[in-house]
Amino acid sequence: MRSIHGLLVAVVLAIAPFAAHSVPLSIPDQSGFQGQQVTLNLLDDLTNNLEAATVVVTYDPSRLDFVDALVGTLTGDFSVIPGIPSVGQVVVSLATFTLPVDQQTGSILALNFLIKPTAPLGITEVTVECERYPDTSCKDYEVPATTGKITVLAATNNVPETATLPLELLGLGVLAWRRRAGTGKAA
Repeated sequence: MRSIHGLLVAVVLAIAPFAAHSVPLSIPDQSGFQGQQVTLNLLDDLTNNLEAATVVVTYDPSRLDFVDALVGTLTGDFSVIPGIPSVGQVVVSLATFTLPVDQQTGSILALNFLIKPTAPLGITEVTVECERYPDTSCKDYEVPATTGKITVLAATNNVPETATLPLELLGLGVLAWRRRAGTGKAA
C-alpha cells in the first residue's frame, strides 16, 4: 500500500508541471454586421516563455474573409507573418528576437476578418490551434484548439437622412409668403 501511495505521489508530481503548462487560452466572442470588419483577440491568461508561435486559423469562408493578423498587447515587439490564406484556413507565425514573454496576461494575436456582405445571419466559429509536427506535438508554443464565435448581424441600411425639417420649414415660409403676397394683390 505504501509503494502505491508513493507511486501516486510521484505521478502527480511528475504531471504537475505539464498541467501548469496547459495554456489557458481564450477568444472572446464578437458580433458584427454584414460587410463589417471584426477583430478576434487570442488571449493568454498566463504566458509560459512565449517567444514564437505558429498557429492554424480555421474559419467559415462562406461567411468570413481573412484580412490580416496583428500583434497583441503582449507581443508588441514580435513580428507577425500571416501565410497566404487557403479556403477557410490560414497559418500565422509570430516570433520575437528579444526576451520571451513569461508569466503575463493579455492578447498575443489579433485576427481581423471581414464579414461578407452576403454572409448568412447567425453564429460562425473561428478556431485557432498550434501547427503540429506529424507526431502531433506543437512546433513551438502550445496552443490547444481554441474557438471564438462571431455573431453575424443583418446589415443596416445606413442611408443618410436628408435634412427634411429645414426644407419643410422653408417651404411653409415660402407658401405663407406667397399667400400673403397673393392676398395683398387681390385686395
